[in-house]
Amino acid sequence: MLKLSSSFDLQIKTMTLFGFWDPGKNSWYFWYSIFMWTVFVFFFYFFQLMFIVKASNFSDISAGLYMFSSGIFCLIKLLNLKINRSRIEKLFARIDSSLFQPQSPEELSVLKKSQWRAKWLTRSLYICCPFTGFFYAIAPFLGTRENIKIFMAAWYPWSVNTTSTFMLTYLFEILGLCIGCAYIIPCDTIIYCLCILINGQIECLGIRLKELGHEKQETFKNIVDDQEKIRIDKYANELSIRKGSVFYGEIVKCIILHKKILEFVGELQDIYSKIIFFQFVVSIIIYCMTGYEIIMLQSEGNIELVTRLLYMFTLLVELFLLCLTGNEIIYTSRTLTNQLFNCNFQNFDKPTLNVLLIFMTMTTKDMILEGHSFMTVELSLDAFMKIIKLSYSFFTFLKSMQK
Repeated sequence: MLKLSSSFDLQIKTMTLFGFWDPGKNSWYFWYSIFMWTVFVFFFYFFQLMFIVKASNFSDISAGLYMFSSGIFCLIKLLNLKINRSRIEKLFARIDSSLFQPQSPEELSVLKKSQWRAKWLTRSLYICCPFTGFFYAIAPFLGTRENIKIFMAAWYPWSVNTTSTFMLTYLFEILGLCIGCAYIIPCDTIIYCLCILINGQIECLGIRLKELGHEKQETFKNIVDDQEKIRIDKYANELSIRKGSVFYGEIVKCIILHKKILEFVGELQDIYSKIIFFQFVVSIIIYCMTGYEIIMLQSEGNIELVTRLLYMFTLLVELFLLCLTGNEIIYTSRTLTNQLFNCNFQNFDKPTLNVLLIFMTMTTKDMILEGHSFMTVELSLDAFMKIIKLSYSFFTFLKSMQK
């Protein structure tokens, strides 16, 4: 059995380690989780909010807002993950179900590739995001000794002018940044991986459609034989006997798989619909604020400038990967109709051809992940480019206000 849900092991282990995913085994974990939420989530963002409230000019507001808005939105993602945890765990289980298991060596190769891509993407972000945080952490010590200051735009109810309080505050910010990465990366990569894995299932469906009516060259034994598979096989066999065509039952199996994939995509959208929409909105705000920060820091020093550029690049990659994985689902779903034309439909009788034509009309509809609120945005590369253009327009507006 191919266990595709193992693609999420690293995310779950990370969130469990830092108190954001209760394993349900230890009674003390509840209090550990309360401590992590209070100190490194509530107070961490409260001090940043107070800096913005107390700011007296637009440059200070911009300095605090570009990080605070990103952090708050990531916190919303974490809360959405916790609220919908049971539904997401059901998606993990569904991706391992018998219906989504490979039925041929070609399908096995496709699913293994999808699993490899999901794991590779997760590990890549686990390396890239802390790299950006590392530059923020060392930034205070790369300038002159007189200009050493904490790297987060935050207000604290204590003085940070002494060595001891500065080091303790610096340690608090470092831990807060690391723990922030510990829930930001899993929240993002879980939806990326779910999109990649379900896209692999759409590719497998295309392979099955292409092979309809052809004799299979290789035998492939699927070791998964649960009640769902037995029920579907029995239903398809009964239909084939009733219609007098073995291919009729095979098409019915493909229709059932297509329906299950649509249900999976629909559930995924239902969980992340609001998150997808506000990801676009918040991205525009952050890109504008960060761009404004870069303009303000051009005359101050290279280190601060590098940290802002790395931060903007990280956010661009985050949005790009989200749009890319959503775009792959759209593109792959559009190939299903073409795969039906590659099947050996010349061998089908009239009832089988009729059900094939009905199924063909079903496959003409694109599978699209969308974000809904007061307007609708689709998850695609076209939407990504529109966000970049819109962000640049707002950025030029802010720049003109500076003049």
